[in-house]
Amino acid sequence: MSREAERRRHARIAVEQIVTLTCPTCPSDTSAVTQNLSLGGVSLRTSNCVKEGAEVALLLVFPVEITRTREVHIVCRGLVLRREEHGTRAAIAVEFRHYEPLPQFQDEVA
Repeated sequence: MSREAERRRHARIAVEQIVTLTCPTCPSDTSAVTQNLSLGGVSLRTSNCVKEGAEVALLLVFPVEITRTREVHIVCRGLVLRREEHGTRAAIAVEFRHYEPLPQFQDEVA
């Protein structure tokens, strides 16, 4: 087992979904594409305006593989822990600090 896998508290799954990302270092909401997702955070590709250390908000769909029940639409807030530049895009790792189901989907979670 690798050291990185040993440090993880939550299992990751490969998930590619287009999400909306809000960040104070970006002029407006921007789109991002997830690479993998867990209950603890997400790895994604997005625009270069997202900086390491920035607080971000994301609209995500947690799949059945994570929730163990059904897909759940979630608003997540987190901190960008790592960032790698790739031309005009960046790969970032976000650690979730808070998340909650979207109100219009609340009945699905109950």
